[in-house]
Amino acid sequence: MRLRILSANRHEQGECVHLSMRKMFAHRREYLTLLGFVLLFLGFLSLVLSMLGVQFQFMTWMDGLGKGLAFVIRVLMILAGFMLVISSQTKEEEDTPPLR
Repeated sequence: MRLRILSANRHEQGECVHLSMRKMFAHRREYLTLLGFVLLFLGFLSLVLSMLGVQFQFMTWMDGLGKGLAFVIRVLMILAGFMLVISSQTKEEEDTPPLR
């Protein structure tokens, strides 16, 4: 009888841990989505502005590396932002089995 009670308590605790981890990952996904959109927006806007001959003040270090490398960095920012947004919006349940 005691063994059954312990196993039931462990199951309930496991469910609580699973639910709290879901909440934690939900917040993590929100932050990754925001970071992805910021990278995507800054990379795209920086790319467009550099074609017009204007640049953000905090991104002037890129042009010091050379125009070609600065272009590659801006494109990589766009791709990294896009990948962060897409990967953060995929459901965790599809990728990993539930915790037990």
